[in-house]
Amino acid sequence: MKAKKISVEEFDRRFDDGEDISEHLDWSTARRLHGGKREGAGRKSSGRHPYTIRLKPQIHAKFQQRARKKGISLSEYIEELVKD
Repeated sequence: MKAKKISVEEFDRRFDDGEDISEHLDWSTARRLHGGKREGAGRKSSGRHPYTIRLKPQIHAKFQQRARKKGISLSEYIEELVKD
């Protein structure tokens, strides 16, 4: 289906007014630029679970400093602290 041509100003006005503008779009050439859930897409799972805690700034700084000194991430450092 060929899109009906109108001025940019008219298109913007109709869009802003919440009118149906689909007749002014050529859907045959449309393509998705971002996202969409696809099998195997995105970052691979690490098997880890996100967890949020609140620490005093000086405690957080100590954890970061100690992790940096060992050359590991903060998450890895905390995991070492709680391992059996």
